[in-house]
Amino acid sequence: MKKFLMTLVIFISIILVVTGCNNNEKVEKTEEDVHVITEEGVTKSQEIEGLSFTNTALTVIDEETYFQVDVTNNKDEALTFDHIDVIFKNSNDEVIATIYGSIGSVLEAGETRTLEASTIENLSDAENIEYEVVE
Repeated sequence: MKKFLMTLVIFISIILVVTGCNNNEKVEKTEEDVHVITEEGVTKSQEIEGLSFTNTALTVIDEETYFQVDVTNNKDEALTFDHIDVIFKNSNDEVIATIYGSIGSVLEAGETRTLEASTIENLSDAENIEYEVVE
């Protein structure tokens, strides 16, 4: 019986060591650095060449930038184009980045699509956005 108890104690000790149940080390969790850009020049609705750009969202997460905008064709006919350049400017009206955006080559009359793009650049200094439709 004594041998059985000793074996049981050793077995339980091994399990505690292997599973880490005896580990009191605390792991600190860090939150992501999230910065939502709310500058009026970034979030404002715009209309260019019959396309309206609305519901703009620009978010920087851990130095990477994520961009989203709804694009609507306000014309009575389909619009054909290659892509849309999204141009980000700082407070001095200097271009800090240009992102290639694609929503397909044809946007039917009245149709809305969401343009989503991202870059490894931190665009938290963006204070204005301009769009250029490239045919």
